[in-house]
Amino acid sequence: MLDKSYFSNTVYAAAAPLVAALLWGLGVKALDPCIAAVSITYIAVKAVLNPRREPFDAALLAASAALAVAAARSVAALLLKG
Repeated sequence: MLDKSYFSNTVYAAAAPLVAALLWGLGVKALDPCIAAVSITYIAVKAVLNPRREPFDAALLAASAALAVAAARSVAALLLKG
């Protein structure tokens, strides 16, 4: 039987390019939405599939930081535009 961690990584490895391709297909040209979508995909896979717990998950920290930066850049762009 496949380990939960390997299955979780496999699902994420398949889902991240699909999300990026979907955004590209929708005509999104900016990098911030793509970073946010891939980060949310990682966080959702971790939450739903519940792989083996690690004391410190650097990838989750990086995904959360990337999501925060992408969101902050989008908000700043909206505030400076208006």
